[in-house]
Amino acid sequence: MTQRRVVASGLVALVVYAVVAAVTGHLMPGRARPLFDGFTPPAAYRWVKPPAEFKAGNQKALPGSFDVDLGPNGANQITAATDDAQILMNFTKAAIPPHGGDTGLTVHIDVLDPAKLSPLPPGVRTDGNAYKVTMTYKPSGASLDGLTQAGNIFVTYPTSADRIAYSVDGKTWQLTKATRVGSNLQLGGEFTKAGYYEAAGPPNGKQQKKSGGGATTGLLIMGGLALLIFSPLVVVWIRRRPGAKPKGKGSAAKRQK
Repeated sequence: MTQRRVVASGLVALVVYAVVAAVTGHLMPGRARPLFDGFTPPAAYRWVKPPAEFKAGNQKALPGSFDVDLGPNGANQITAATDDAQILMNFTKAAIPPHGGDTGLTVHIDVLDPAKLSPLPPGVRTDGNAYKVTMTYKPSGASLDGLTQAGNIFVTYPTSADRIAYSVDGKTWQLTKATRVGSNLQLGGEFTKAGYYEAAGPPNGKQQKKSGGGATTGLLIMGGLALLIFSPLVVVWIRRRPGAKPKGKGSAAKRQK
């Protein structure tokens, strides 16, 4: 009977775990998978010009620059990012076309105060910094305005962004669909052109001063599951320890006397 109870308890635990995994997967941003995301909260957002309540602890947002060697057929797949990894891009193979006798390309990402650019369309607001991406051939200095094949761009945001805004000149904006990536407050979208990029969201979005609530909840859930899974095994181990007295023997002996 004891072994059957242990097996039954284990099956119940597995069912509970599957249900909890499904529920938390829907509750976490981006439909993240709790089995693989872990419980580490995202790093604090770096502002180029932080709101007053975050000015004291803010670390300055960083730009980034990446050099690419070009061969006769362009460049292989590459990745470029700011030094704080708040914006990342990757290009598919041969997305950068050859250009005359140029042997390289520099991808540079500047971080900007969005207030110095034109505002986004009505009904949305900038969520975080603005970024300017430029691509320049070397040694000619000619600009590369667009890729021959679409790449990806990933933009970190501080609050509640749900789309990416793009502008070729920082004046006229177009909003593009984006996908939330995991639980790290990051949006992923298509990258095809140099220009200005911002994470954008609803006008009533609120800054999350503290993060990590999901981590605490996840730890509590996992702790409860561990207790549920292992408590029957502990009970069995205690009962089978040398010297443990089976229930009922003492009472039976007294009755015989």
